[in-house]
Amino acid sequence: MNAGYILVGSTFKCKFPLTGDETLTSKNYPITVKITGADSSNDSVSLEQTLYIPVKGTGEKLSAKDIEITGISIPQQVMAGDEFTLAFDVANRGTSSLKDAKVTVEVPEGLANKTKNVFVITGLEAGKTQRCSLTLFSPKKTEKDEYQMLKITAEASSSSSSGENSGKTVTVSQYAGTMVKNLGGAEKTPQLMISNYSYGGSYVQAGDDFGLNLGLYNTSATQDLVNVKVTVTADDGTFIPVKSSNAFFVDKIEAKGSAAHSIVMNAKRDAEQKTYSLTVDMSYEDTAGNAFTSKDVISIPVMQETRLVVDDLVAPPELYTGMQSSLSVEFYNMGKTVLNNLRVNVEGDFDASQSNMYYVGNMETGKSDSYDFTFIPRQSGPMTGTVTFTYEDAAGNEQRYEKPFEVTIMEEVPWEDPGMMDPTETEKKIPWIPISIAGAAAVAVIGLIVWRKHRKKKREQEMEIDE
Repeated sequence: MNAGYILVGSTFKCKFPLTGDETLTSKNYPITVKITGADSSNDSVSLEQTLYIPVKGTGEKLSAKDIEITGISIPQQVMAGDEFTLAFDVANRGTSSLKDAKVTVEVPEGLANKTKNVFVITGLEAGKTQRCSLTLFSPKKTEKDEYQMLKITAEASSSSSSGENSGKTVTVSQYAGTMVKNLGGAEKTPQLMISNYSYGGSYVQAGDDFGLNLGLYNTSATQDLVNVKVTVTADDGTFIPVKSSNAFFVDKIEAKGSAAHSIVMNAKRDAEQKTYSLTVDMSYEDTAGNAFTSKDVISIPVMQETRLVVDDLVAPPELYTGMQSSLSVEFYNMGKTVLNNLRVNVEGDFDASQSNMYYVGNMETGKSDSYDFTFIPRQSGPMTGTVTFTYEDAAGNEQRYEKPFEVTIMEEVPWEDPGMMDPTETEKKIPWIPISIAGAAAVAVIGLIVWRKHRKKKREQEMEIDE
């Protein structure tokens, strides 16, 4: 037994119930008591003393048809008011079955039994065991911890109808104990807490309504809670209730019981994208009318909606079959969240001399950029295609935005061989003015392509430097 600290001048009493074996004869039997511990200097000390206990007995040996109490299971210590289980086995160690074995558990005054404490075991065969258990708890609080001892007694008789052992009664006892811990002798303050909560997903969209589901749990094992009022507040006003107040009532939550409630709230549209705190204040009473309060804090992440705006594509005034040309489009991040890993690509019924994929990277809110791509039309008439923007939002979900376009492709410019014509006729028939205009347009297109490629290369270099 652990006695803990024993102050100078103090006394510690301990009890060790003993049972004399029926085979004992009348005489004094020695019992050795040993005490070990540490003094104030933390040096080990020990004391040993032999005591003599007088016993009266006949020395008559019991029959082999006896029983044994074994496999005792009980917590080393329990909290006052909490339930615990005592379990043990009754074993037949004899050679014949036992009839109507009666097992009794004597419960001390400091404990209460929630189940039966008398077990009747009929026809326990030789070599077999029977498991017994009962549920106990300490119904009262004391000013100090108490060690509670329980006595287990089993009594049975042989099922044999003849012989010297017929009807022989065998009785054995065993003890089990546990330390009942008390918190200064005072009743525990009943605590109400938020056991779980949810808001419909992994985040809340700014500007949207959402249902806040709260689970309440009464931690007290003995006290019911009544007149429960719960108030939910956000100090910065990010969340406001919808069509109701920010408080609700629960009539009663039983001991170790739970309750659930939901309220509809709205996250303000211009809320910054981050995780916000909500304070949950709870006031309640026990059945005696004593008032208590408690507080919990929960957190809810708010996400802003992504908003990518793309202009219409800008094309040269004339596009010809087989002639390399380029198109350009401007795009803007007009939302309140960063577009992560933004990539742009184009597909359509045309050919490309090189990859048209453009990696923008992370595009901050309020920023703009442009996408240029080159192509070679395959045939005259309408040419269609789609510019695809792919990015990840703040929650890591991939988003796609597609911008379809259509342009008209003209036939190739007809060229005539001036050598096959009369010089005079050639000068008359060659359309110098349209050719000059077309040439100037071609030079402008080529210059535009070179300038855009130079700007794109410079932007990529700047991104590499930033990284």
